[in-house]
Amino acid sequence: MNILFDLNHPVDVNFFKNAIKILSESGHNIVITYRDRGRLGKIVKFELGEYSPIRIGQHQKTFATKIIGQLKRDLEFISFQRRKKIDISVCFGPTNVIASWLNGIPYLAFEDDFEYKIPFYHANIFSIRHIMPAYIRVNKKNIYHYDGLKELAYLHPKYFSPIVDELKRYELLPEKYVFIREIANVSLNYQKQNLLIDELINLVKKLGLKVVLSLENKDLKSLYKRDCIILEEPVEDIYSLMKFALFAVSSGDTVARETALLGTPTIY
Repeated sequence: MNILFDLNHPVDVNFFKNAIKILSESGHNIVITYRDRGRLGKIVKFELGEYSPIRIGQHQKTFATKIIGQLKRDLEFISFQRRKKIDISVCFGPTNVIASWLNGIPYLAFEDDFEYKIPFYHANIFSIRHIMPAYIRVNKKNIYHYDGLKELAYLHPKYFSPIVDELKRYELLPEKYVFIREIANVSLNYQKQNLLIDELINLVKKLGLKVVLSLENKDLKSLYKRDCIILEEPVEDIYSLMKFALFAVSSGDTVARETALLGTPTIY
């Protein structure tokens, strides 16, 4: 089968990469596309470069440009899917669901953001399977629930073991630093959030701790490079950095779940 994986966020890479490897080793042809956003392109090429990932579309900042950009992307996917003879499309949310529907291609939509109703129902209406954790209590004929969190697809002990020696490259000691993740407010999901990052960094410094900062918006890097260790994606082993932090603070829900699953006290 020709299986399309469309990746739109860094967590999509982590979530699907083990499944991609298993399917590829089973003899399926894997086609990977992505919509460039921040450092996503570099992460995709670092983790999955052997599959020759293809960029389609660009992340937009306003509601109107997001709608227009998505429509253009769907149009591009219609011909792309036909050219690549795609048999099935696998994605998070509705990223190419319209193109797949128009082409008659089965679409598997994974989900964990029920609170954002527009993309949720967009994916649900046109996908043949809408797959999500059991804590999302929505029941429709195409919804499939699983017990657990999506982050276990890559943080389960079968796939991940933390390595304390990874801290050496940043001159860190276990529990002597705080991990902070700041999501750019260009995402529709985070536009209403207040930026409290300055207050957080000052508080952590007063506690005598170092700050490891993961910034989605790298334009802010110059503001914090004096006070923080700013991560440059792709990071070789970001989950070991999360694991050995004294605690973590995140404005994004995925990193909050990741650090919590790793046993690190987490503030969301």
